[in-house]
Amino acid sequence: MTAEHIATALHGRRSGTGWMTRCVAHDDHSPSMSIVERDGMVLVHCHAGCSQADVIAALRARGLWPEREKLTWTPAERTDWGRQQRDLERALPSAQLWRRAAVRLQEESLVLLKARLFDPVPPIPEDLSEPVELVGAGIYQAERALAWLRRLQGKDLVAEYRWWLGDHPGWTFALLRAGHEMEAAERRALRAYLAGACG
Repeated sequence: MTAEHIATALHGRRSGTGWMTRCVAHDDHSPSMSIVERDGMVLVHCHAGCSQADVIAALRARGLWPEREKLTWTPAERTDWGRQQRDLERALPSAQLWRRAAVRLQEESLVLLKARLFDPVPPIPEDLSEPVELVGAGIYQAERALAWLRRLQGKDLVAEYRWWLGDHPGWTFALLRAGHEMEAAERRALRAYLAGACG
């Protein structure tokens, strides 16, 4: 069952990389349910507030969502799955710290890019200045990268972190150290605040 198949059956309309259609889980008068397909997985979301479980149940009742298959794992598969989960749990805290610092760096880059559109000081020599169109394109790319970083979760986040660790270890360790420092600074600030509030 593809996202396009579901959207077509519900008379949905194309929207960006996915589709919008009326939600099947409530009496929807205007399209509020998005359907997208990523990495072979169909994702549905009701922007009016229906839970994903309710949306999937309603799709399943209409024959638009596959029945859940009962998985039968061999002992070796179960052991391998457990090993993968433990490996993910060990790597996730570091990956989250790396992302935290990467997001902060990307936010600061975005602020600097936007400032170049409006702030004439300091003056940039004409031979080093960039056309407004290039700065605008840089802002667009930075915003997309920032949104993508913020969306990374779980195994996708760990996979990205490990890729950076393998290809750019120095840069990755610097971001990891910055993430640790950010977290430590927040803890110190929270302790100081609580000491002042309670004292």
